Amino acid sequence: KSPKLHNALFKSVGLNAVYVPFLTDNLANFLNTYSSPDFVGFSNTMPHKETAISLCHEVDPVAKSIGAVNTIIKRPSDGTLVGYNTDYIGAISAIEDGIRGLQGHKDETVSPLAGRLLVVMGAGGAGRALAFGAKYKG
Repeated sequence: KSPKLHNALFKSVGLNAVYVPFLTDNLANFLNTYSSPDFVGFSNTMPHKETAISLCHEVDPVAKSIGAVNTIIKRPSDGTLVGYNTDYIGAISAIEDGIRGLQGHKDETVSPLAGRLLVVMGAGGAGRALAFGAKYKG
């Protein structure tokens, strides 16, 4: 779904970019092969989220805490690969919005997850991101 979503967004804002899916079994080889300045970033999914930590030149502190990188940005000035984890923001926000909708209130100052038990099934990068986000939200 990502190419369809991202390419529609690029078009709507007039950005000269394209989101293309690539299948790889070796993330290090992929990053070395696609080192052209034309590639400015990559979405990264299983099974490479944990491996990406060691392949990025810099890793955002949140991604380090989670132990997984799902977004890699190539810094245009020097080609440095910087790893981020956006899984926890997207997933936790969706869960919070769902709970707020069910409860009929829009108070965004306190997370509706605070004080609740959240069960995470899975121990991969996305599962750890959810656990991190839930802990962060109380």
